[in-house]
Amino acid sequence: MIKVIIIDDEEHVRTNVLQKVTSHFEEEIRVVAEANGVVSGLATIYKHEPDLLLLDINMQDGTGFDLLE
Repeated sequence: MIKVIIIDDEEHVRTNVLQKVTSHFEEEIRVVAEANGVVSGLATIYKHEPDLLLLDINMQDGTGFDLLE
C-alpha cells in the first residue's frame, strides 16, 4: 500500500483530491494525512514518512517546491 500525504492550502481542494484518490485507487493508496501549508506539511512528512506527496504549487506560506528542497 502506498502512503500518501495531500498538501494544499485550500480545504476544498484537499477534500476533492482525497475523494478522487480514494475512489479510484482504494486498493493501492492510503492517504495517511493532510496539511495546509509548507510548515505543517514538513512536520506531517517527518511524522508519517509517506511514499507519495500530492502538493499544491502556490500556498500561503511558500510553495510545493520549497518542500521538495
